[in-house]
Amino acid sequence: MAKLSPEEIKDVLTSITHGLSTSTYECMICCENIRPGNRTWSCGVCWAVFHLNCTQKWARKSSNGSRTTETWRCPGCQNISDVIPEKYKCFCGNVENPLNNRYLTPHSCGNVCGKKRDCPHNCTLLCHPGPCPPCSAMAPIQHCYCGRETFQLRCIDANYGIGKSCGETCGQLLSCGKHYCEKECHDGACPRCNINEMQKCYCGKTERKAECGDGIPIRCCEEFNNESNVWTGLFSCNNSCDRLLECGHHSCKKECHPVTGEPEPCPLDPSRVKTCPCGAESIVTLLGHERLSCTEEIPLCDNICKKLLPCGHECQESCHHDDCKPCTLSIRVKCRCGSTEYERICSEVVGKTGEPPTCDKICTGNRNCGRHQCNTRCCPSANKTKPSKKRVTQQDDDDENHRCTLICGKKLQCGRHYCQLLCHRSYCMRCLEASFEELTCHCGRTKIFPPIQCGEKVPPCTFDCIRSRNCGHPGIKHPCHNDDEPCPPCPYLVDKKCTCGKSTVKNVPCHQTNVSCGQVCDLPVSCGGHRCKRTCHLGDCLANTSNQCTQICGKPRKPCDHPCAVQCHAPAKCPEDTPCQTKITINCACGHLSQNVTCGATMENALKMGDRRLQCNDFCALAERNRKLANALEITDRVGDGPFAKAIPEYEEDLFKYFAVHKDWAKNIETTLEEFIMKSQKPTLNFPPMKPPHRKFVHILCAHYRLSSESIDVEPKRSIVVKKKADTIIPPILLSQAYINYNKSNSSNSTSSATSSTAPEQLVRKQKQPFNAIYLSEIQPGMTIEELHKIIEPLMGRNKFQIKRVSDSDMTVLPLVGSMHMDELESLLAKLKLLFKDLIVVKGIASWVELCWVNSKYEVVWRERGKILNNFDGYKRVEYDFRIPSVIANNNPFDILANVSNSTSSARNTVIGSSDNNNKEQQQKVEPAANFDIVENWESIYDE
Repeated sequence: MAKLSPEEIKDVLTSITHGLSTSTYECMICCENIRPGNRTWSCGVCWAVFHLNCTQKWARKSSNGSRTTETWRCPGCQNISDVIPEKYKCFCGNVENPLNNRYLTPHSCGNVCGKKRDCPHNCTLLCHPGPCPPCSAMAPIQHCYCGRETFQLRCIDANYGIGKSCGETCGQLLSCGKHYCEKECHDGACPRCNINEMQKCYCGKTERKAECGDGIPIRCCEEFNNESNVWTGLFSCNNSCDRLLECGHHSCKKECHPVTGEPEPCPLDPSRVKTCPCGAESIVTLLGHERLSCTEEIPLCDNICKKLLPCGHECQESCHHDDCKPCTLSIRVKCRCGSTEYERICSEVVGKTGEPPTCDKICTGNRNCGRHQCNTRCCPSANKTKPSKKRVTQQDDDDENHRCTLICGKKLQCGRHYCQLLCHRSYCMRCLEASFEELTCHCGRTKIFPPIQCGEKVPPCTFDCIRSRNCGHPGIKHPCHNDDEPCPPCPYLVDKKCTCGKSTVKNVPCHQTNVSCGQVCDLPVSCGGHRCKRTCHLGDCLANTSNQCTQICGKPRKPCDHPCAVQCHAPAKCPEDTPCQTKITINCACGHLSQNVTCGATMENALKMGDRRLQCNDFCALAERNRKLANALEITDRVGDGPFAKAIPEYEEDLFKYFAVHKDWAKNIETTLEEFIMKSQKPTLNFPPMKPPHRKFVHILCAHYRLSSESIDVEPKRSIVVKKKADTIIPPILLSQAYINYNKSNSSNSTSSATSSTAPEQLVRKQKQPFNAIYLSEIQPGMTIEELHKIIEPLMGRNKFQIKRVSDSDMTVLPLVGSMHMDELESLLAKLKLLFKDLIVVKGIASWVELCWVNSKYEVVWRERGKILNNFDGYKRVEYDFRIPSVIANNNPFDILANVSNSTSSARNTVIGSSDNNNKEQQQKVEPAANFDIVENWESIYDE
């Protein structure tokens, strides 16, 4: 057979035939090509062809080895079959084991197919695989719906069993028998006639308007004045007939009924009535003769009527015309439940209209469901044996009075539907809902075929989930799951708008919905006087506080102008009769002493509280003496005027040296810290990663700004985080400003020392003096170590320390270093020195704070004041000699400062001693140093 092109293989028949003829058709079970000599089987639904042996193995494995009871599915279309093929037949099924003929399609018998199609004609092709092609013959002659016209179509175009409309008017007689159908030729019965007409009743007295065909037609007629009137009655008007009877004296009292034209006999005719109304006496006995006409009255006897009433009693009235009256006997009757007896008129409780009396007793029995109580008033089944909750008899189920009429409402096993039966005992029936659609997982590759019982769960899918995210990011690889299980959250980092809408937060997980920028909300609060202090949030600012502002009022109080410390009370005024609780500092007259006290001002004592002062003491006199002496010598180490002047910060020499090498970088750090303190609203500042020397410089510099600094992360990404504190300030003299004086002093010192200093001394000046403790001079009299410990403890934070007394007025503070490095210890002590000055010296607890070195015996072998004093004594100075420095021989401070010249701004005489390897001392000539600064710690020299 010639090979066909893809365009020629257009349908299933052609493709299967071509594949089998060229031996390229694959069995879907073994994936091997089907040869002409192989035994085959073809599915009658999907038309796929398989090896017969492969099909039998597939079917037996699917049906667990049984050949009759179990079913199996076709590998191609999953069609369910209950018979396993055993014989090799041709495609039409008429020939077993067909012979291979190379002129025919393989596995074909060569006979006419003859399979039935959806038309009267059978397939005319030779035995072939796949579906039979559409019929090309002409269909039989067909009639339209109304039967007037005929038509003939091709068999493929004919709709058998549906018919065709000719488009003309139907014209068939409707069910009313009067009118004809006016619709277009249509399928099925004609509709009901909708024409309205006037209809007469059976008696002919009433008419109505109704649709044609309504009612039961009956021919009625009557004669009047020898004239006959005939009509068709269709309904009864329910009125009295009132036609004259045969006697001509009485009229008919029946409801409207068909009239035949002949009068009906009179019920009072003498031939019909032979006795009195009660039937006890005959007419002849009472009258002595028969009644002559129907108009003659029927006589009454004197006997009791005794007709049997509906209740079973006899009528107690005397013989009477018309119907008997209701029974008036009084009887005792029980209520419906039988628990109480009542005396009632017989006609009220017996008969069609009578009902037994009811009592007020509530039935406490259970209904036949065993779950609900009856609760019916005067229940007829109240006194019956109550059904057991565990055992119910057939009699209990048949009791209509205790039948539960509530809906069960229990959730069925499917978990979706509820039992809609009446409340019942035992288990509910299984859910009868079923689905005839395939139950598939989300990806559609795992499925269950219908019918599917309600509650059936989707089988676990082993493939990956194919859901696409709404965010547009690619999904994470994970197994396919049900719709009620969410996919893993999107891990991609994106930029999102914060909840307050002020800024865009970067590197936020895509799945995160509520994003906070960390900034303060700062929106006006409903009280009108505050702004929201919450960080970036959703909803109303006061939603968490029941719409009530909980911030401190903060408005200035009239008595003292301090901010009001009461919770927001808008729009009420601030309480002016309550003492102000703000902490203020009061000073002595000279300003040397200060103390923190509570303001306590009210409208009554505002002036009294504002005039409070401390009494000056000996320390004030000493400070005043030092100030006058400094003014006389034109020396200053303070910034500002008045008693509250700030001392010039003492920057470490390491800071000056590092600043000299990295000026631009250090100035940038100064600017960054100044902007952070003055302009930034953030509590922290993160520096970029930097090298250890840079970090050491920043740590020491932050101590002068009273900032908390901490190194974070690991090398090489280690950086510094700076945090604000309550007492954070900007130094009055910046490092860059102090460096100018330091540089001038060093240049003048180097010029003078180039001619007068020896080489060994120059080497000594380059070295650095270590320190491990803080020295407190002139402690306040009466101050104990325990009291000083309580004052210093808040400044030390988590660092442990001990205090040693050096003399009656001096003490040392030694941190317990543990495993702390020496550089870290010196950095800590530099910070603590500044804190001690601002707290201890200002409050008058000590007069001076300095760094010192304490040996293992707790002896002070070096301190900063001692280093300065050694520049003026007459003895040799040995750096890093950890001995207690020698004291000054001359105790008169004016003799020490006698070399100060009036013509120059400052001058100094120095005597420097040195020693060589042979322990020979050389005395060098003392020369005045030009532009040499006066010693800074002149007060300490005077005190010594």
